[in-house]
Amino acid sequence: MVDFWREIFDYLQRRLGQSVASCIGIIWGIFIMIVLVGVGTGFEYGIYRLFEDFSKGCTYVYAGETSKVSSKSSIGKQISFKEEDIAVLKKTTDAITAISPEISQWFKIKYKGKEGDFELKGISEDYLKIKKINVSSGRFLNKLDFDESRKTVVIGKNVVDVLFKNEDPIGRSVEINGSFFSVVGILKNTQMGYADERACYLPLSTFNVAITDSEEFKVFLYDVENQKKSKEVEEIVRNKLSQICGFDKTDDRAIYISSIDQQVGMFTSFFDAIKYFMWFVGISTLVGGIIGVGNIMNATVRERTREIGIRKAIGAKSMDIKKMIIAETLTITFISGVVGILLGWLVLLLIGCFISDDSLIMTKPHLDVVTTIFSMIVLIVSGVLAGLKPASYAASLQPIEALRRED
Repeated sequence: MVDFWREIFDYLQRRLGQSVASCIGIIWGIFIMIVLVGVGTGFEYGIYRLFEDFSKGCTYVYAGETSKVSSKSSIGKQISFKEEDIAVLKKTTDAITAISPEISQWFKIKYKGKEGDFELKGISEDYLKIKKINVSSGRFLNKLDFDESRKTVVIGKNVVDVLFKNEDPIGRSVEINGSFFSVVGILKNTQMGYADERACYLPLSTFNVAITDSEEFKVFLYDVENQKKSKEVEEIVRNKLSQICGFDKTDDRAIYISSIDQQVGMFTSFFDAIKYFMWFVGISTLVGGIIGVGNIMNATVRERTREIGIRKAIGAKSMDIKKMIIAETLTITFISGVVGILLGWLVLLLIGCFISDDSLIMTKPHLDVVTTIFSMIVLIVSGVLAGLKPASYAASLQPIEALRRED
């Protein structure tokens, strides 16, 4: 067996040019597949990381304007919510475990002669049960802040950079709309946290008194403990709000409901389609390379007619010849596959060097094990199939006929 494989490698070395030409197509095909799938997976994981800060049952409800006439409204009526509206939803819908407004408004924030425009967000205590918010220093808003309507604020990294420079903001007071708020924490950057770099969180009760005198808001979010009931809860929420706010429950433009589960599902479908396309491109290129190997091996066998005739004349069996040709094809495809995988892996590592760990929409691409194993299986099977025709031709040659044809 050792002599058998040594002979095959010796032959491939003697015909190095043809061997390399046979490898190029397969190397390129598997290289393309590894890189495409690796980069695609990096984007997929990066997008999914954006949703890690939310509970799986999180659902957003956005107010719009009516597009249908109802008994309580005409077309074009602006919809808005109040705290008592969402309190009714939570009380009448057992599946809702937490619900909170998300009031957002841009305001000028001042500190010792420095100022900047930043987004103020008023939230309730339930908000923290739905969305995970971390701080890099200090603390986030606590129960006393909400219960006592304290003038406390948690600020984003960009707010710190603009207003405080090298000064520690914790315990300092910033001026917002003529009132002074104590900074109790600094938001930690997360995948979703990039949107919070210019944000400031404060208790909703404080927001309603010190920032705006309006009790109405356009956005709220709630959490459903059982995701299987999310669609059912959405219908309940829509029906209840149609009664409270006075719009036709079939009016899709009056309110828009979007759950994290739905968004994840849409991205999953999108990335599945991208994967199928990548696999199609990679496999098509790979098949092209394998066909090229088959053609080159077929031509090589015909060039070796005399050699095959001599082997048979001195006792080689047809099965031995067939094994030799198939083994040569398998060796070429296997080596090509390994080289293609290594090149693809190196390129993925190179791409990863330009992507930071906290990149917003992409993680470092990596070698996909499933893709690698599947590609090698395809190569082995295809290598056998590609070698069958030239192997069968070589095995069918008669010694005298082969020697005469070569002469």
